[in-house]
Amino acid sequence: MLKISVITNFRKNLKSEKNINFPLLFFGPENFLIKDTIEKICTLKGVKKKTYFLSEVSLEDIINSASSFSLFEEEIIYVVYEFELLLSNLEKLKQNLNFFKNNLIFVSQEEIISTKLLFSYFKGKDISNYLPKDLLEILKNFEIIYSSKMKKDKLKSLVIQKFLKHSISLEKEALETLLNLVNDLQSLKWETDKLVLYALETNKKIIKKEDVQLLCIGFEFNFWDTINLFLEGNYDKFIEYLEKAYRENIYLSIPMFLGRLKNIIKGKTSYDKMILSKYSKKVLLLYKYFIDLDINLRKTYNIKDISQELLVSILKNID
Repeated sequence: MLKISVITNFRKNLKSEKNINFPLLFFGPENFLIKDTIEKICTLKGVKKKTYFLSEVSLEDIINSASSFSLFEEEIIYVVYEFELLLSNLEKLKQNLNFFKNNLIFVSQEEIISTKLLFSYFKGKDISNYLPKDLLEILKNFEIIYSSKMKKDKLKSLVIQKFLKHSISLEKEALETLLNLVNDLQSLKWETDKLVLYALETNKKIIKKEDVQLLCIGFEFNFWDTINLFLEGNYDKFIEYLEKAYRENIYLSIPMFLGRLKNIIKGKTSYDKMILSKYSKKVLLLYKYFIDLDINLRKTYNIKDISQELLVSILKNID
Protein backbone atom coordinates (compact mmCIF):
# COMPACT_ATOMS: atom_id res chain seq x y z
CA MET A 1 0.00 0.00 0.00
CA LEU A 2 1.31 3.45 -0.90
CA LYS A 3 1.86 6.01 1.84
CA ILE A 4 -0.50 8.88 0.94
CA SER A 5 -1.53 11.76 3.20
CA VAL A 6 -3.67 14.88 2.79
CA ILE A 7 -1.65 18.08 2.69
CA THR A 8 -3.47 19.70 5.64
CA ASN A 9 -2.47 16.77 7.88
CA PHE A 10 1.07 16.82 6.50
CA ARG A 11 1.36 20.54 7.33
CA LYS A 12 0.12 20.00 10.88
CA ASN A 13 2.95 17.51 11.45
CA LEU A 14 5.53 19.76 9.83
CA LYS A 15 7.12 20.85 13.10
CA SER A 16 10.57 19.35 12.69
CA GLU A 17 12.66 18.23 9.74
CA LYS A 18 12.56 14.78 11.35
CA ASN A 19 8.94 14.61 10.20
CA ILE A 20 9.98 14.96 6.55
CA ASN A 21 10.60 11.67 4.77
CA PHE A 22 12.24 12.36 1.42
CA PRO A 23 11.70 11.85 -1.42
CA LEU A 24 8.29 13.55 -1.55
CA LEU A 25 5.65 13.59 -4.28
CA PHE A 26 2.95 16.28 -4.17
CA PHE A 27 -0.10 16.00 -6.37
CA GLY A 28 -3.56 17.53 -6.62
CA PRO A 29 -5.30 20.68 -7.82
CA GLU A 30 -4.38 23.20 -5.07
CA ASN A 31 -1.02 24.41 -6.33
CA PHE A 32 -0.77 27.33 -3.90
CA LEU A 33 -0.77 24.98 -0.91
CA ILE A 34 1.88 22.82 -2.56
CA LYS A 35 4.18 25.79 -3.16
CA ASP A 36 3.62 27.15 0.34
CA THR A 37 4.34 23.76 1.90
CA ILE A 38 7.57 23.41 -0.07
CA GLU A 39 8.64 26.85 1.18
CA LYS A 40 7.91 25.73 4.76
CA ILE A 41 10.03 22.63 4.26
CA CYS A 42 12.96 24.71 2.97
CA THR A 43 12.61 27.13 5.90
CA LEU A 44 12.42 24.27 8.38
CA LYS A 45 15.57 22.69 7.00
CA GLY A 46 17.27 26.07 6.56
CA VAL A 47 18.17 25.37 2.92
CA LYS A 48 17.61 26.87 -0.50
CA LYS A 49 15.76 25.20 -3.35
CA LYS A 50 16.31 24.81 -7.08
CA THR A 51 13.20 24.40 -9.22
CA TYR A 52 13.06 22.48 -12.48
CA PHE A 53 10.33 21.71 -15.03
CA LEU A 54 10.78 18.46 -16.91
CA SER A 55 9.27 20.01 -20.04
CA GLU A 56 12.35 22.30 -20.08
CA VAL A 57 15.18 20.10 -18.75
CA SER A 58 15.81 16.38 -18.63
CA LEU A 59 16.37 14.28 -15.54
CA GLU A 60 19.96 13.86 -16.72
CA ASP A 61 20.40 17.66 -16.76
CA ILE A 62 19.12 17.88 -13.19
CA ILE A 63 21.46 15.12 -12.05
CA ASN A 64 24.42 16.78 -13.80
CA SER A 65 23.54 20.09 -12.16
CA ALA A 66 23.35 18.44 -8.74
CA SER A 67 26.66 16.69 -9.36
CA SER A 68 28.40 19.99 -10.07
CA PHE A 69 27.94 21.26 -6.50
CA SER A 70 30.98 20.73 -4.33
CA LEU A 71 30.95 19.20 -0.87
CA PHE A 72 31.54 22.64 0.59
CA GLU A 73 28.46 24.27 -0.91
CA GLU A 74 25.15 24.66 0.87
CA GLU A 75 22.59 21.87 0.85
CA ILE A 76 19.88 22.31 -1.77
CA ILE A 77 16.40 20.85 -2.14
CA TYR A 78 15.56 19.89 -5.72
CA VAL A 79 11.93 20.63 -6.62
CA VAL A 80 10.99 18.94 -9.90
CA TYR A 81 7.64 19.70 -11.53
CA GLU A 82 5.83 17.59 -14.14
CA PHE A 83 6.65 14.21 -12.60
CA GLU A 84 4.30 12.61 -15.12
CA LEU A 85 6.84 13.26 -17.90
CA LEU A 86 9.13 10.67 -16.29
CA LEU A 87 6.70 7.83 -16.94
CA SER A 88 8.53 7.01 -20.14
CA ASN A 89 11.91 6.97 -18.40
CA LEU A 90 11.24 5.24 -15.08
CA GLU A 91 14.38 3.12 -15.19
CA LYS A 92 16.53 6.25 -15.18
CA LEU A 93 14.62 7.61 -12.19
CA LYS A 94 14.93 4.31 -10.34
CA GLN A 95 18.69 4.23 -10.89
CA ASN A 96 19.15 7.73 -9.51
CA LEU A 97 16.73 7.92 -6.58
CA ASN A 98 19.55 7.31 -4.10
CA PHE A 99 21.63 10.04 -5.73
CA PHE A 100 19.34 12.76 -4.39
CA LYS A 101 19.33 11.25 -0.91
CA ASN A 102 17.22 13.47 1.36
CA ASN A 103 16.53 16.45 -0.85
CA LEU A 104 14.15 15.55 -3.67
CA ILE A 105 10.57 16.79 -4.15
CA PHE A 106 8.45 15.93 -7.18
CA VAL A 107 5.21 17.68 -8.11
CA SER A 108 2.53 16.35 -10.45
CA GLN A 109 -0.78 17.91 -11.40
CA GLU A 110 -1.53 15.43 -14.14
CA GLU A 111 -5.16 14.36 -13.81
CA ILE A 112 -4.77 10.67 -14.63
CA ILE A 113 -2.05 10.13 -12.02
CA SER A 114 -4.06 12.08 -9.46
CA THR A 115 -7.17 10.03 -10.09
CA LYS A 116 -5.37 6.70 -9.66
CA LEU A 117 -3.48 7.79 -6.55
CA LEU A 118 -6.68 9.12 -5.02
CA PHE A 119 -8.42 5.85 -5.74
CA SER A 120 -5.74 4.15 -3.69
CA TYR A 121 -6.03 6.67 -0.86
CA PHE A 122 -9.79 6.90 -0.47
CA LYS A 123 -10.72 3.33 -1.32
CA GLY A 124 -7.73 1.66 0.32
CA LYS A 125 -7.43 -0.55 -2.73
CA ASP A 126 -4.48 -2.39 -4.13
CA ILE A 127 -3.76 -0.31 -7.22
CA SER A 128 -1.35 -2.70 -8.91
CA ASN A 129 -3.99 -3.09 -11.62
CA TYR A 130 -4.28 0.68 -12.09
CA LEU A 131 -0.64 1.83 -12.23
CA PRO A 132 2.29 0.29 -14.14
CA LYS A 133 4.32 -2.10 -12.00
CA ASP A 134 7.59 -0.22 -12.42
CA LEU A 135 5.90 3.07 -11.44
CA LEU A 136 4.31 1.44 -8.43
CA GLU A 137 7.69 0.12 -7.34
CA ILE A 138 9.18 3.62 -7.49
CA LEU A 139 6.23 5.27 -5.72
CA LYS A 140 6.72 2.98 -2.73
CA ASN A 141 9.91 4.98 -2.03
CA PHE A 142 7.98 8.25 -1.79
CA GLU A 143 5.89 9.96 0.82
CA ILE A 144 2.94 11.09 -1.29
CA ILE A 145 0.89 14.17 -0.36
CA TYR A 146 -2.46 15.09 -1.86
CA SER A 147 -3.29 18.82 -2.08
CA SER A 148 -7.08 18.99 -2.20
CA LYS A 149 -9.31 21.98 -2.78
CA MET A 150 -10.41 23.67 0.43
CA LYS A 151 -14.07 23.55 1.37
CA LYS A 152 -16.03 26.75 0.91
CA ASP A 153 -16.67 27.21 4.64
CA LYS A 154 -12.92 27.06 5.31
CA LEU A 155 -12.25 29.57 2.56
CA LYS A 156 -14.88 31.92 4.03
CA SER A 157 -13.21 31.71 7.41
CA LEU A 158 -9.76 32.45 5.95
CA VAL A 159 -11.02 35.47 4.00
CA ILE A 160 -12.90 36.94 6.96
CA GLN A 161 -9.86 36.52 9.23
CA LYS A 162 -7.61 38.22 6.69
CA PHE A 163 -9.83 41.30 6.49
CA LEU A 164 -10.33 41.46 10.26
CA LYS A 165 -6.55 41.67 10.72
CA HIS A 166 -6.78 45.01 8.94
CA SER A 167 -9.97 46.07 10.78
CA ILE A 168 -11.98 45.71 7.58
CA SER A 169 -15.33 43.96 7.37
CA LEU A 170 -16.79 42.19 4.35
CA GLU A 171 -20.49 42.25 3.56
CA LYS A 172 -22.06 38.83 3.09
CA GLU A 173 -22.88 39.49 -0.58
CA ALA A 174 -19.32 40.70 -1.20
CA LEU A 175 -17.91 37.51 0.29
CA GLU A 176 -20.22 35.30 -1.80
CA THR A 177 -19.36 37.23 -4.96
CA LEU A 178 -15.65 36.86 -4.27
CA LEU A 179 -15.86 33.10 -3.64
CA ASN A 180 -17.97 32.59 -6.76
CA LEU A 181 -15.33 34.43 -8.75
CA VAL A 182 -12.26 32.44 -7.67
CA ASN A 183 -11.89 28.74 -6.98
CA ASP A 184 -8.27 28.34 -5.93
CA LEU A 185 -6.13 29.71 -3.10
CA GLN A 186 -3.61 31.50 -5.32
CA SER A 187 -6.29 33.54 -7.09
CA LEU A 188 -8.03 34.15 -3.77
CA LYS A 189 -4.80 35.53 -2.30
CA TRP A 190 -4.32 37.90 -5.24
CA GLU A 191 -7.89 39.16 -5.11
CA THR A 192 -7.99 39.62 -1.33
CA ASP A 193 -4.60 41.41 -1.42
CA LYS A 194 -6.09 43.75 -4.00
CA LEU A 195 -9.21 44.41 -1.90
CA VAL A 196 -7.25 44.98 1.33
CA LEU A 197 -4.95 47.44 -0.43
CA TYR A 198 -7.94 49.25 -1.92
CA ALA A 199 -9.65 49.49 1.48
CA LEU A 200 -6.54 50.72 3.30
CA GLU A 201 -5.66 53.34 0.72
CA THR A 202 -9.20 54.67 0.35
CA ASN A 203 -9.99 54.43 4.11
CA LYS A 204 -12.89 52.05 3.52
CA LYS A 205 -13.94 50.04 6.57
CA ILE A 206 -16.52 47.88 4.78
CA ILE A 207 -16.04 46.04 1.48
CA LYS A 208 -19.28 45.79 -0.49
CA LYS A 209 -20.34 43.65 -3.41
CA GLU A 210 -19.80 46.62 -5.75
CA ASP A 211 -16.17 46.88 -4.63
CA VAL A 212 -15.56 43.21 -5.44
CA GLN A 213 -17.20 43.59 -8.85
CA LEU A 214 -15.11 46.66 -9.61
CA LEU A 215 -11.75 45.38 -8.47
CA CYS A 216 -11.97 41.66 -9.08
CA ILE A 217 -14.16 41.38 -12.15
CA GLY A 218 -14.22 44.64 -14.10
CA PHE A 219 -10.72 45.66 -13.07
CA GLU A 220 -8.77 42.55 -14.00
CA PHE A 221 -5.20 43.48 -13.28
CA ASN A 222 -2.95 43.67 -10.27
CA PHE A 223 -1.25 46.87 -9.07
CA TRP A 224 1.78 44.89 -7.92
CA ASP A 225 2.14 43.32 -11.38
CA THR A 226 1.97 46.69 -13.13
CA ILE A 227 4.56 48.32 -10.87
CA ASN A 228 6.81 45.26 -11.08
CA LEU A 229 6.74 45.41 -14.90
CA PHE A 230 8.25 48.91 -14.68
CA LEU A 231 10.81 47.97 -12.01
CA GLU A 232 11.94 44.95 -14.04
CA GLY A 233 12.31 47.02 -17.22
CA ASN A 234 9.38 45.59 -19.20
CA TYR A 235 8.20 49.05 -20.29
CA ASP A 236 6.00 48.06 -23.25
CA LYS A 237 3.97 45.72 -21.06
CA PHE A 238 3.90 48.36 -18.31
CA ILE A 239 2.24 50.86 -20.69
CA GLU A 240 -0.22 48.18 -21.83
CA TYR A 241 -1.25 47.42 -18.24
CA LEU A 242 -1.41 51.11 -17.37
CA GLU A 243 -3.74 51.85 -20.28
CA LYS A 244 -6.00 49.01 -19.18
CA ALA A 245 -6.12 50.39 -15.64
CA TYR A 246 -6.98 53.84 -16.93
CA ARG A 247 -9.70 52.58 -19.29
CA GLU A 248 -11.35 50.60 -16.51
CA ASN A 249 -11.44 53.37 -13.95
CA ILE A 250 -9.65 56.69 -14.50
CA TYR A 251 -10.31 58.03 -11.00
CA LEU A 252 -9.31 54.88 -9.15
CA SER A 253 -6.14 53.83 -10.94
CA ILE A 254 -3.68 56.70 -10.34
CA PRO A 255 -4.49 57.23 -6.63
CA MET A 256 -4.09 53.48 -6.12
CA PHE A 257 -0.69 53.45 -7.83
CA LEU A 258 0.48 56.48 -5.83
CA GLY A 259 -0.76 54.90 -2.60
CA ARG A 260 1.10 51.68 -3.35
CA LEU A 261 4.33 53.53 -4.16
CA LYS A 262 4.03 55.64 -0.99
CA ASN A 263 3.96 52.45 1.06
CA ILE A 264 7.11 51.21 -0.71
CA ILE A 265 8.91 54.52 -0.12
CA LYS A 266 7.91 54.50 3.56
CA GLY A 267 8.98 50.85 3.88
CA LYS A 268 5.63 49.82 5.36
CA THR A 269 6.42 46.10 5.19
CA SER A 270 9.57 43.98 4.89
CA TYR A 271 8.61 43.36 1.24
CA ASP A 272 8.34 47.13 0.64
CA LYS A 273 11.77 47.65 2.22
CA MET A 274 13.25 44.95 0.01
CA ILE A 275 11.75 46.53 -3.14
CA LEU A 276 12.99 50.01 -2.15
CA SER A 277 16.47 48.68 -1.42
CA LYS A 278 16.66 46.95 -4.79
CA TYR A 279 14.95 49.60 -6.97
CA SER A 280 15.21 52.86 -4.98
CA LYS A 281 15.83 55.13 -7.98
CA LYS A 282 13.15 53.50 -10.13
CA VAL A 283 10.56 53.67 -7.33
CA LEU A 284 11.10 57.42 -6.87
CA LEU A 285 11.02 58.05 -10.62
CA LEU A 286 7.83 56.01 -10.97
CA TYR A 287 6.21 57.99 -8.14
CA LYS A 288 7.05 61.25 -9.96
CA TYR A 289 5.78 59.69 -13.18
CA PHE A 290 2.31 59.10 -11.74
CA ILE A 291 2.12 62.61 -10.26
CA ASP A 292 2.99 64.10 -13.67
CA LEU A 293 0.58 61.72 -15.38
CA ASP A 294 -2.23 62.81 -13.05
CA ILE A 295 -1.56 66.49 -13.81
CA ASN A 296 -1.41 65.95 -17.57
CA LEU A 297 -4.53 63.80 -17.72
CA ARG A 298 -6.54 66.70 -16.31
CA LYS A 299 -5.75 68.55 -19.55
CA THR A 300 -6.20 65.67 -22.01
CA TYR A 301 -7.69 62.17 -22.04
CA ASN A 302 -5.14 60.72 -24.46
CA ILE A 303 -3.66 58.23 -22.00
CA LYS A 304 -1.59 56.40 -24.61
CA ASP A 305 0.35 59.40 -25.92
CA ILE A 306 0.80 61.06 -22.52
CA SER A 307 1.91 57.88 -20.73
CA GLN A 308 4.46 57.07 -23.45
CA GLU A 309 5.84 60.63 -23.61
CA LEU A 310 6.32 60.74 -19.85
CA LEU A 311 7.87 57.29 -19.88
CA VAL A 312 10.46 58.35 -22.49
CA SER A 313 11.22 61.37 -20.32
CA ILE A 314 11.88 59.46 -17.10
CA LEU A 315 13.79 56.64 -18.80
CA LYS A 316 16.51 59.19 -19.59
CA ASN A 317 17.20 59.33 -15.85
CA ILE A 318 17.56 55.56 -15.44
CA ASP A 319 21.07 54.19 -15.74
